[in-house]
Amino acid sequence: SQGEINIHQFFTGYTAGRMDWLGWPQILKLKDWPPSNLFEEQLPRHCAEFLCNLPFKEYTDPLRGALNLAVKLPNDCLKPDMGPKTYIAYGYPQELGRGDSVTKLHCDMSDAVNVLTHIAEVELDSNKLAAIESLKQKHFEQDKRELHGDDQDGETNFDMLNNSSSIINVLDKQNSVQVMEHEELKGADKVKIKQENDLFGGDASEGALWDIFRMQDVPKLQEYLKKHFREFRHVYYCPLKQVIHPIHDQTFYLTMEHKRKLKEEYGIEPWTFIQKVGDAVFIPAGCPHQVRNLKVNGLL
Repeated sequence: SQGEINIHQFFTGYTAGRMDWLGWPQILKLKDWPPSNLFEEQLPRHCAEFLCNLPFKEYTDPLRGALNLAVKLPNDCLKPDMGPKTYIAYGYPQELGRGDSVTKLHCDMSDAVNVLTHIAEVELDSNKLAAIESLKQKHFEQDKRELHGDDQDGETNFDMLNNSSSIINVLDKQNSVQVMEHEELKGADKVKIKQENDLFGGDASEGALWDIFRMQDVPKLQEYLKKHFREFRHVYYCPLKQVIHPIHDQTFYLTMEHKRKLKEEYGIEPWTFIQKVGDAVFIPAGCPHQVRNLKVNGLL
């Protein structure tokens, strides 16, 4: 279903969490707010503090970086958006399988730096955790039936859409601009909780899980995605029907199970690491990458 919430409601959920009527986490993302061209005007203190704390300023300063090639471009040239941009999103430690707080696999047209500035942890009681695990198992079984074409229970993707919140728009009341996107589901989840616990150390400062692929591995990565695309879901929890470009479509998120299969079948794997508060992640242009939020966090 669709609905609208305001900025205040979004940030209330940032610290308290939001669940749908079935007990499934609502994972929301406030993207590019305020817009980068208004960032300095609306949040002057935050903008100044962020630019002051950028690492390797010769390279990252969007206005005066001596090694920042975009600064040298003539004024009449089309330049990439140098930011700063904010990505404020809810998160969950384990892979949910559907509705995870993710930035799907994509490439940037220029080098980028992402700084994790804040995280918040939402505590869930045992009843909520049990409900989530039960729904995850139900989703997993349905994924298997649909993949093999023997879904007999009559539940369609539209039924699932009615059973969980799919898109919630956050409205800025001052300018009535939609500034929030709900990051929809990612691929079929077959990951066991033990595997995830082995990866995450439980550090309170852990905020985001990154996967960055080498440029030379792109052909094999694309081949894998074209081969397995029917195992992934996208809009409204529907399985993908076609692939135009495996990376630029921005419809794929590789789970731990898919990363295992990728290494097994094609011998490649991403650099996988956890970003903590204060960490700056540099992404070279042309390197496919994806991110999953482990907790509620804010990225710049």
